[in-house]
Amino acid sequence: MGKERIKYIAALLLSLTVWYQCCTTLFSHTHTIGRYRITHSHPYTGTSDNPCHSHTAAQFLTIALLSAFTALAAMLAGAAAAAPETGRLLRHLLPCGTTAPHTRAVSLRGPPVSA
Repeated sequence: MGKERIKYIAALLLSLTVWYQCCTTLFSHTHTIGRYRITHSHPYTGTSDNPCHSHTAAQFLTIALLSAFTALAAMLAGAAAAAPETGRLLRHLLPCGTTAPHTRAVSLRGPPVSA
């Protein structure tokens, strides 16, 4: 992959991140459905007192899944930033080429009978 392409992808990802942060910060509003209140943010026309749009159940589910995904990504990024040596520590604990530590097999067989 060329350096120009990497710079282009980096600029695209940075602009998407800035756009997402602006949307979540600037366009927050609340929907009241029955006894539940759902607060989320996205660009729309209208005021926060009288939003002139609504969402379907599938759209609310998508909003919830995206919120959970971004919260998980933020938590993992924070954990990685707080303890960067964790990955190095795990690599030393696991044998090369394995994905999980070895455990001993539990055998219920008795010892061999001598003749």
